[in-house]
Amino acid sequence: MKKWMVRSLLLTLILVILGGTFLTASMADKVEIELFYYKQEIVKQMGDMATAFCRKNPDISLKLTLIPNDSMTVLRTRMAGGDAPDIIQLQAYSAVFEFAQAGWLVDLTNEPVLSKVIEGAKTSVTYKGRAYALPMDLAGIGI
Repeated sequence: MKKWMVRSLLLTLILVILGGTFLTASMADKVEIELFYYKQEIVKQMGDMATAFCRKNPDISLKLTLIPNDSMTVLRTRMAGGDAPDIIQLQAYSAVFEFAQAGWLVDLTNEPVLSKVIEGAKTSVTYKGRAYALPMDLAGIGI
């Protein structure tokens, strides 16, 4: 169940981000989208998702970039240097605030997919009243 949810949320994120990307691209041009992630335990699922997505969208190729160690340092360096991946997985929801404040994230507030996110989860991806990410999971910690 958890693997299915991770896959479906990531696929939804990809579709939301890609929604407006191809309006300017020629249908004859193949577009490459880079998806930057850090969870090495989902490598197979990411590969399966990318294969299924590209099969349905032959004009799009997904480049999966796995950085399992120190990914936030690598990502911050790339973002600051103007070499931002198209889609990113952040390790902590606090990074959403940092990246949104820096202007590195796209405002997703008006995207229809957000209506499927439970209200309690939206807070973790909202900065100054605007949603900048899709929550991937929720966890409860307690004794």
